[in-house]
Amino acid sequence: MEKKNLDIEGMHCASCALLIENQLKKIRGIQQANINFSAEKATITFDEDKVNLVEIQEAIKRLGYIANQTDETIHAQTEIKKRNYLSTKKICRSISFKYTDDYIYGIWFCLLITV
Repeated sequence: MEKKNLDIEGMHCASCALLIENQLKKIRGIQQANINFSAEKATITFDEDKVNLVEIQEAIKRLGYIANQTDETIHAQTEIKKRNYLSTKKICRSISFKYTDDYIYGIWFCLLITV
């Protein structure tokens, strides 16, 4: 299960939030949808094997609203990528400096695992 937060634009009242929530719950793969009108936020729990975030955003768009990933979600994804990159970089350094004779092979290995 995946849990995502979205910013929702275009809601005018609590009925708008209820409409979005009810329509999202009808989509196969969405386990939970909570829409907060006053915060203009949505928290959605869904099965990635059955529905993806783009499909959810499109469903919201069809209702007349705009849904974008929150900065928190984007920031979290960026942090994960950064940690993975730093971890890979650390492995590459240890390979390159431990095995000076195999320095060239270490560089090639680093290039392969970062792709």
